[in-house]
Amino acid sequence: MARPERAPGRPSAVLIGCLLVVVGLLTAPTSLAAPLSSFAADDDGVLQAGVGLSARDKDGDGIDDALLEVERLGAAAGRFPDGFPRLMFRDSGDGLVYDVFVRFAGTVDASVAHRVADVTGSEARAFPLAEAVWVRDVPAALFDPLLALPGALAIEADRPVVPMVETASATHMVRGTPETGKGARERWKVTGHGINIAVLDTGIDDEHPTFGVDRRLGGYDATYWFLRDNDTNHEDPDSRDTYTHGTYVAGVALGVGKRTDDVVFGGPVPRNKTGIAPGANYLDVKVMTTDLEGNAFGLGSEELVAGTGSMVLEGLEFVHRYNANESHLGNVSRDEVDIVLMALGETSPDEDGNSTLSRAVDNLTATGVIVVASAGNCGAGARTSQSVWDLVYRRCERVGANTVSAPGAARSAITVSAFDDVGTVEWDDDTTALFSSAGPNGGEPKPNVAASGVHIEGPMGQAATREGLWQWQPAEDRYQNLSGTSPSAAVVAGVVALMKEADKGLSPERAKEILMVTARDIDDDDWDPRTGAGAVDAYDAVGVVLGYLDETLFNGTKEEGPREEPAEAPEPPSRPARVINRAPRVAFSISEPVAATGQPVLFSDASWDPEGDELVSWVWDFGDGKTGSGRNITHVYDRPGVFKVRLTVTDKNETGSVSNVGRQDIIVKGEPVERDVPAPGAGLILVALLVLVLSGTLRRLRPTGPPKVDRSP
Repeated sequence: MARPERAPGRPSAVLIGCLLVVVGLLTAPTSLAAPLSSFAADDDGVLQAGVGLSARDKDGDGIDDALLEVERLGAAAGRFPDGFPRLMFRDSGDGLVYDVFVRFAGTVDASVAHRVADVTGSEARAFPLAEAVWVRDVPAALFDPLLALPGALAIEADRPVVPMVETASATHMVRGTPETGKGARERWKVTGHGINIAVLDTGIDDEHPTFGVDRRLGGYDATYWFLRDNDTNHEDPDSRDTYTHGTYVAGVALGVGKRTDDVVFGGPVPRNKTGIAPGANYLDVKVMTTDLEGNAFGLGSEELVAGTGSMVLEGLEFVHRYNANESHLGNVSRDEVDIVLMALGETSPDEDGNSTLSRAVDNLTATGVIVVASAGNCGAGARTSQSVWDLVYRRCERVGANTVSAPGAARSAITVSAFDDVGTVEWDDDTTALFSSAGPNGGEPKPNVAASGVHIEGPMGQAATREGLWQWQPAEDRYQNLSGTSPSAAVVAGVVALMKEADKGLSPERAKEILMVTARDIDDDDWDPRTGAGAVDAYDAVGVVLGYLDETLFNGTKEEGPREEPAEAPEPPSRPARVINRAPRVAFSISEPVAATGQPVLFSDASWDPEGDELVSWVWDFGDGKTGSGRNITHVYDRPGVFKVRLTVTDKNETGSVSNVGRQDIIVKGEPVERDVPAPGAGLILVALLVLVLSGTLRRLRPTGPPKVDRSP
């Protein structure tokens, strides 16, 4: 039986649905959360649109160029000639996968890490100091979906980190000799007493006699999570230093040395082999390990020790938690960490100081912590040096100029290169160390200062010999001579501890300024890209801090021999008492982390004080040259870009006032911001699909012919 004809002028539901689908597709946006990937930092650290997020993203597509190079050319492009990796990657069987950082604008917390993990299906970890999320085993096909997450700025490779090694403290006027006269310790009566140095390295053998007793604040193993180590004791690891590098640099910075019968200035010197600041305390933070050998990196037996940028970030996050009294250790009986020493660096240079690791250093420094870091061992002469440097230069992606790596490339860090004092206290024979990395880099000119770095004596930890495997030795009073920018950084960290004892309120910016002003020129009459402002001078630096020396009289040119002492000898600086007014913890929210020009944005304070003190002041710097005050404030941006918002919060109690600074990024676009809400086109698509479904359902329910008649008798 023929179906009845449709009434004229009534289009079918199917046709209507198809038309709605077409209209919806034409009107729907191409992306509900378009990525913002082409931003870079200018000289002031403000990210600007259109020129790439950092020097590692020269084409400005938001993806680290090294990742795309390895993906295009294959695994061989991701390794040095000896097989050591340039970046963290592995073969999954279905192709290469990478460990990467996804950098965001604004606050990064566990919820952001969850969103990243939802995209990749793999482990993700938030690093708030770096404003980034680390994620494991990401195929290149997921780079664009990660950049499409709200607030995502860029994707950067996680890179290996290696030690910067392959006492002459008299060269830096720390201790006195008959040739140089009194040093800083004798003249200004400073030893670093009460100053706390966090050593981020391979661990510290605290059983070595050079560390004395009751100086260890605690320990933390920041490598455990990367290696999926189930050891629950990672929060306070044992004293084994699996490479002795951490023991060595800690001893150069703050060791008490060993007993001796030496006599200087007519009196006995009870110890020699003493570090720069033997009165300082230390926090042991392990960020490099031999456990990576043949494991995470898949290396042969020749590789001794390494870490990753993500391990170093975890170490920095721990220091931040410790200072906020939020770590497992607490710090109720001692002051906060004053100085972070990192005698390590990535194998790739950070040309503009805007890498993920460098940004984390800048954010930690903003809280008042002074960061001292090695410049690196990739100088122009590295590959022509003697074979002792083979293990050093083979870890260089390139050598020569602009080879300072993170964390030393960070703008706020005190970055230290090395010079060779040829084993004397005379100055006229000092030369630049061939292996020392050079600047100027694209951010703040690096390095800042130089220190002795050739054949520097320091303590040897338990892991002393190696015959196929490490042989653990009893702790002994043993020492070794090593070279590199590692001991150079340790020397400067000790000098900063002497300065900090003289003035507990010394800021990171002021400490760097004084070190550079009082430094002694080595190569040129001014700053140069190999030794920065010159060799650090502890005597003059501490004298300026105490106010007994006039910093305006220094010009880099100094005469050898005993210094002319001030007419009035200073009293020894008072021992720093425990801080009873801790800085407030700064936090704030941004109503529109991704905003448009002309759009009002609400900035809401969420700060608190760990002691319950009254918060009395809130000063906002919106990053676009405009400021404001008040606990909560609205601001309108008139130009696009990524701006660093800074909030300075001040508390007050009976001892006075203390301020602290918090920072977040905000993205401002020049056009209306697309939201993660259904657009009109998307709504039409939903309506069309509903019409099609209902049409099919009604058709199945509608009779297709005349009703059947039961004709049975």
